[in-house]
Amino acid sequence: MKNRHFVDDPNLPELPLFKQGATGEEQVQDMVDFVEDFKAYARGSDPVTSHEAAEKIKDGLPSLEAQVLRSIKASAGGKNIFEVETETGIPIQTCSPRLAPLRRKGLIVDSGERRPGGTGRNQIVWKAEI
Repeated sequence: MKNRHFVDDPNLPELPLFKQGATGEEQVQDMVDFVEDFKAYARGSDPVTSHEAAEKIKDGLPSLEAQVLRSIKASAGGKNIFEVETETGIPIQTCSPRLAPLRRKGLIVDSGERRPGGTGRNQIVWKAEI
């Protein structure tokens, strides 16, 4: 299997994604580890408290992203963010911002399906791409 690159750049090397004989859990961690740009973001217009929160959480991002990815990957039918929050115990305001980076990295995709979340409103059902 070849890397999925987020930019169509012919100069990017093709690397194996997984170690030979890796378990599913090891494959998920390899994918999360593969991408080194774990960043917590706050917009320039955000209040100081948002920047402080982004700085405080940045060391835990690889672990948070891995937990969200594992939860989504565990269900063949995919999961919405409410289901991820319910399973992992990670508050929605913490796990929801992990979805966009996982999508940009090519690890999850919008399945096209929608299911009600905790408020009864429909939410995107995400599926793992690994």
